[in-house]
Amino acid sequence: MKKILLTALLVAPFFSMASGTTFSIDVSSDSYASYSTSGTAPSSYVQERNFYDSASKTMVNVSGWAWKGESTTNGKVSGTVKKADKLGLYSGGLGITNGENDAHVADGGNGYGVDFFLLTFGDNKKVALDKVSSGYVNADSLEALDIRAEAVSFDNSAGQFLSRGEVVSLSYNNTANKSAYYSANNTTLMSNQWVVYIGASVWQGFKMQGFGGNIGPAVDVSEPGALALFALGLAFMARRKQVS
Repeated sequence: MKKILLTALLVAPFFSMASGTTFSIDVSSDSYASYSTSGTAPSSYVQERNFYDSASKTMVNVSGWAWKGESTTNGKVSGTVKKADKLGLYSGGLGITNGENDAHVADGGNGYGVDFFLLTFGDNKKVALDKVSSGYVNADSLEALDIRAEAVSFDNSAGQFLSRGEVVSLSYNNTANKSAYYSANNTTLMSNQWVVYIGASVWQGFKMQGFGGNIGPAVDVSEPGALALFALGLAFMARRKQVS
């Protein structure tokens, strides 16, 4: 019994976790939008927006960006990063507009740049992004649309990547009762920030209607409590050694 108690005390600070929860964002709910210009700006002039999922109490900031002079290596697009001129909210979802392109979609594969949505989750939450929906797709078919998500660390103010992780491909899922619904092939990768973009070599575009996934498990034991339990475990081990 003492050995079991000791093990529990030592392990609790590191493995006492609550089960994760799911979140789902529909961008048509825009009551939490924050505008980059003063006053109330029309949707076409917004550069970033905040969305809130009340069920999971999850806030996420979405901003629009683009790679210029892009190249693709091992499935990852890179190039000079530029913040989009406009992040518009349209009937088909969020779209990105840059100076040379007024298509109102997040597009790529055209040789002029690849647009990407940057998703930053509030309270430093880490999530597994496993679904993206679109209300407007510009591709040969819904199945042909090449949507990719990538776990990243990104400095929004400086407009640069601090680190880049694994690329997650999202495939068309026709069982979700949505016109364009894409689910991921990796639902375990966790990150506080994600980028979503077109990975095709030919021109494609889409508007992001929504996204969702799983929130990483929260630690039940607070840091002071965890340290106290750990110290108690060490003290118990020292006492047993003296007795023996």
